[in-house]
Amino acid sequence: MQLRNGVNKQFTYPTRTIAEGAIAPYAGKPQADLSKIDQAGFFTTVGKLPTP
Repeated sequence: MQLRNGVNKQFTYPTRTIAEGAIAPYAGKPQADLSKIDQAGFFTTVGKLPTP
């Protein structure tokens, strides 16, 4: 890539270190309780909120 000042830059990207499909993003997380899905704050709240 040539910049406005005439300098040529070549960008390199790291190679993949983890095999494709090997990542487990939900490992160690509890299973979702779908019976609570309609309750207010279920999706955005983690744990109990402090009460004043």
